[in-house]
Amino acid sequence: MRRTLAVIAIALALGLVQASFVRALPGAASSLDLPLIMVVALVTGFRFGDAFAAAAAAGLATDVLSSMPFGVFTAILLALAFVTMALATRVFTHRSWLGTIGINAAAFALSNVLLLVVRAVRATFAGFPPFSASAPAATLASRAFAALGWQLAAVALAIALAAWARRSFSRFFLLRRDA
Repeated sequence: MRRTLAVIAIALALGLVQASFVRALPGAASSLDLPLIMVVALVTGFRFGDAFAAAAAAGLATDVLSSMPFGVFTAILLALAFVTMALATRVFTHRSWLGTIGINAAAFALSNVLLLVVRAVRATFAGFPPFSASAPAATLASRAFAALGWQLAAVALAIALAAWARRSFSRFFLLRRDA
């Protein structure tokens, strides 16, 4: 129970940071998805219940500060948690850092497609054209690959930090046991 409460608190903080700080970053860095990284990390650690709790908490925190209709980010993150769980148990069954990066890339691409659809529907109902014709397709593709690069760099950094922390804690407890 304590672990789940800690996961929810961290997810709420990540959702608030995502909506208030990360979305304001310039360029492709603004599409970095911190709650998705946490959900994928929990799923690849086989903590499915915690992953769904984190997705719901981070989605609600993001929805509070978002201009999108309330519940959109929560629904998308819960769907991504389900897709991530399916990918981890059916496709990327080996537990490696490459599998984690592959799952994150697939979930990140699906997240951006779902957000694109929601934005197009919202623009259509508001009376605007669903897609702007100002940017050529090559520019959109380069932006998408840059956003994916930022996301995967953040995932690699998170994996490296987790490995360092795990090694540091195991050394600490191993030294404490012998003393």
